Amino acid sequence: MNAPQPDTAAIEARLMRLREQFAARAATHVAMLDALAGRLADEGAPADREEVRRIAHSLAGAGGTFGFAVISKSAAELEDFIAADPDDAALAARIRCTVAAIRGNLAADGLAAGEPAEGDGA
Repeated sequence: MNAPQPDTAAIEARLMRLREQFAARAATHVAMLDALAGRLADEGAPADREEVRRIAHSLAGAGGTFGFAVISKSAAELEDFIAADPDDAALAARIRCTVAAIRGNLAADGLAAGEPAEGDGA
């Protein structure tokens, strides 16, 4: 007895929706990173560093799952940079480079321009 064949079109459509949802969340995270870079450049706080680390860790882990290897790599590099305990100005500059790389990857993929999704609270 043969097992029924999966509906590959439905599976591909579902995977694309999941990828688009990740891209929207990533754009929201990028906006948060951008704001945190500004705060770190101004006064910085340990809680800001921890939030940057948390976001970087999340993006690093999920990016590759949804086919965004550049996002995963950029975020992992930011996470490693934070672990080296740089000063706030250096961290802010590195965050801005990461933000630019992720926004560029999202825009190149045509899924998001790097702006947060409407109504997405991350």
